[in-house]
Amino acid sequence: MIGIIDLGINNIGSLQNALKNLEVNFETIKSKSNLGTFSHLILPGVGSFDSGVDALEKADLFDSLKKLDFANTKILGICLGMQLLCKDSEEGLRKGLGLLDLNVKNLKNLGCNEKIPHVGFNEVSHCEDDGFFKDLVYKKDFYFIHSYGASKRDIKNVKYSSVQYGTIDIISTIKLNNIFATQFHPEKSGILGLKILKEFCTC
Repeated sequence: MIGIIDLGINNIGSLQNALKNLEVNFETIKSKSNLGTFSHLILPGVGSFDSGVDALEKADLFDSLKKLDFANTKILGICLGMQLLCKDSEEGLRKGLGLLDLNVKNLKNLGCNEKIPHVGFNEVSHCEDDGFFKDLVYKKDFYFIHSYGASKRDIKNVKYSSVQYGTIDIISTIKLNNIFATQFHPEKSGILGLKILKEFCTC
């Protein structure tokens, strides 16, 4: 069973519709009561970093996710959900879940010379992931909308791919054991995005 973590601040309708299209059984999660019963979790998100952390804490999910046994559970973070898996963000003052050893930064502070936010379809131009994500994302276009992200220069010993936006390379996907993340929105990226969701839900 797939569990979608509903933060209450994110529009999960597109994700729910995508999973229905794929005929994937899912439930929404709003508290920690049944968190451990799911084999796969999806943490979507839009909005600010601190509001995401606050929402997780309000639902008593923050500490529960940090303590979850990811040897037996897989999680996919999408957009803000990916950033919440990281240590912290320049967007706010709160600490993230810390499941990924990364700091999220304002794209301007990464040296971006393009308009922010980064919005629209863009091609994943670099891939250091020879496993789950490589054939799914390399040289393919996905839908991005974000002003903060992580730089590939800061990542170590983790499978990842990146997208070039102006003068910078932004991490677009990450895989660390059973932790998966996409900075783009697969549920808004057409057939290619649906394929990622299907592969995650069945892996």
